[in-house]
Amino acid sequence: MNAKRASLALALAGALLPAAAAAQSFTILTQNVLRFGHGSRLQNQCNAITAASTTVDIIVLQEVMTNGYPCLAGNNNKGVNTPVPPNFQYLTSAAKGRSSYKEYYGILYRTNQRNNMEIQRVQEDDNLSTTATFMRPPYGVLFKVTDKSTSTPKSCNVWVVDIHSIFGKTLAGRQAEAAAMRAIYLNLRGRANDAVIVAGDWNLAANDATGFGWVAGNTATIQPNVLTSLTTTGAPSSAYDHAINTFQTTAPSITISQAGGTWTYTGAYTMPQWRTSVSDHMGVIGNVSLTC
Repeated sequence: MNAKRASLALALAGALLPAAAAAQSFTILTQNVLRFGHGSRLQNQCNAITAASTTVDIIVLQEVMTNGYPCLAGNNNKGVNTPVPPNFQYLTSAAKGRSSYKEYYGILYRTNQRNNMEIQRVQEDDNLSTTATFMRPPYGVLFKVTDKSTSTPKSCNVWVVDIHSIFGKTLAGRQAEAAAMRAIYLNLRGRANDAVIVAGDWNLAANDATGFGWVAGNTATIQPNVLTSLTTTGAPSSAYDHAINTFQTTAPSITISQAGGTWTYTGAYTMPQWRTSVSDHMGVIGNVSLTC
């Protein structure tokens, strides 16, 4: 066989091989914003979110205190009027809480393409839990992520779920909420074989076997397990902020890696500055690779 025929044979053989699964990529940030909308830090918090939006595609917020984006003048009484970051849309849950104290979940997502990726909202679900286990039942949004880098765009669906667990005086309530997330995760996985990311402030370390013992046995993984909350002086403290995501050898599957070599995010601030000006939790940031 001459060289020309050999090249043709290799090309034909390659064409007969199954196509490799496409990977949709985006960056996610989860952030407890510390009484977002009510505290004296509001302007700094709004500025920090806007700054993060330049390199992040989905921002998952906890401890939001207003029904609507807190940075807008009509949603706060702090004299702050900072728009939703350019090319982003803000989604909000209903009020969460069993008493007069209420919080909301907020999710920001990019509406323009970045790195040839397009993110579209498919649906929201604010009734993921019908049990009384959760102090603040989680809120989920189904996104379609499309890779438009080729002439044949490829799309994958992923649920992004926001959670802020009870704190309480003991571990038991937090462990119960983490364990109850198993049913929600499996319910979402079973709807249309979509991938799932559950991100937020769990008030519980990722290696707590009572709360998160179900994760490894249900095609899921949880990370990171690093110190994310901050003391009053800005020192790293408890490992409370994590994401549970679909992780299996068959599609759909998700891997999340450190963004910029670190799991934690404080933007241009030092940790003490972040604690004073923004929140008692650092953000947790990761690069998501979604395969379907």
